[in-house]
Amino acid sequence: MYHMLYAKGPNDKRFAPIEWASGNQVVNKIFATMFNEETTAKLRDDLPALHEANPGWTFELRKCG
Repeated sequence: MYHMLYAKGPNDKRFAPIEWASGNQVVNKIFATMFNEETTAKLRDDLPALHEANPGWTFELRKCG
């Protein structure tokens, strides 16, 4: 199963998927990075550090499909 990382900035109304290489939010999911189960598990462990490094931002992992 694959997952995508979604983020919402301090002034954003909605979550948007992330393109991992650039760190940018994208409008179209086709441009977002999909993570396999192994990478998702590592990313899930790193979410607290991601929140701490980006004050005001909220991150969550969502299943693809």
